[in-house]
Amino acid sequence: MNVLESNTCIQDAFNLAWKAAYVHFGLADKSVLDTYSTERQPVGKAIITRANQAFRDHSNVWEAQGTLTKTLSDRKAVWEKLSSDTKKGEVRHKAFRKAITSASHEFHALCIEMGQCYSDDVIHTADESEKYSFSGRGAEDDILYYEPYTYPGCRLPHVWLNTSIPGHSYVLNREA
Repeated sequence: MNVLESNTCIQDAFNLAWKAAYVHFGLADKSVLDTYSTERQPVGKAIITRANQAFRDHSNVWEAQGTLTKTLSDRKAVWEKLSSDTKKGEVRHKAFRKAITSASHEFHALCIEMGQCYSDDVIHTADESEKYSFSGRGAEDDILYYEPYTYPGCRLPHVWLNTSIPGHSYVLNREA
C-alpha cells in the first residue's frame, strides 16, 4: 500500500551507498555505517505502520460498498441501499464517504515518504537553538503534510540548480 515499500528500498540503498562510498574513499570513519540501522529502522517502522493502516482503511471502503458480503445478492442489496434516497441509504452513503476520506491518506501521504529527520550522534546539532519537531501543517498531521526543513538531519528540499548550459539542469545529490 502507498507504494512506500519500493520508495523505501531506494532510500535505504541511497543511504547505505553514500556511507559506504565515504568510508571507501576515506572521507568518513567506519562507524558511520552503524548509523544505517538507527536511521532507517524508524523509517521502516513508520512505513509498515502506514501500510497496515492503509489495509484497514481499505477494508472499511470494501465493507461500506458491500464488497465483503458473501453473496452476489447481498452485494446488490448493499449497492441498492448505497444508491437509494432512503434513511438506510443515507447511513450507508455516510459510512462510504467516511471510509473514502480515511483511505485518502494512502494517496496523499507525502510526509511519511519525505519527512524523515535523522537524529544520530553523527548529525551535528550542537549549534541549533532547539531540537527538531514538526511545525506548521506537519505538526497537524505528520503523515499527510510534508514541509521542507533545513534542520540538520532532515531531507533537503528538492531544488533544481541551473548550469551555464541552458536545458542541462541537475540535482545536487545525483552524483552521490
